[in-house]
Amino acid sequence: MKRPCALVVSPDGRFVYVAASLSQSINGFMRELPYGELEWRPEACYSINVADPTHDAEFESPWPEREEDSLRRPLEGLSGLAISKDGTALLATAAFENALYVFHRNVTGGELTFVQVIRDQDRLADGRIIDGLGGAGAVAVAQRRVYVTSFEDHSVSVFDLGN
Repeated sequence: MKRPCALVVSPDGRFVYVAASLSQSINGFMRELPYGELEWRPEACYSINVADPTHDAEFESPWPEREEDSLRRPLEGLSGLAISKDGTALLATAAFENALYVFHRNVTGGELTFVQVIRDQDRLADGRIIDGLGGAGAVAVAQRRVYVTSFEDHSVSVFDLGN
């Protein structure tokens, strides 16, 4: 885990998730109650070394050989984490990728399953274009709304988490 930059505790207090920007990973730890010792849980992690349906390649080196290889690397520049109040969704922002990642979270075992990534300038099915994720930073959840700050777009974007 290189350059941990953000963390979030699950609503039930049983899991801690840590975003690591240099290793481009989300690391899950089970929290032993009542004392709080942490145990790393690989099934509760997400990393570029895990097959990702939105990317064609896995990257062994943190530095690309060609400039075009650096485009849209998964979880590049991780900057924020949040968990929904019911604990079923984990959200991660990636500043260098201008993206918001959405994961389903198993509330019993803590496992993360990739759901989708939303990037700045993505086109929605209804033709609208996402704007406001340039340099995506902090992320927060209130009820079923997701709030994301953007230091490049000087904005706060709002998304509906759905049901």
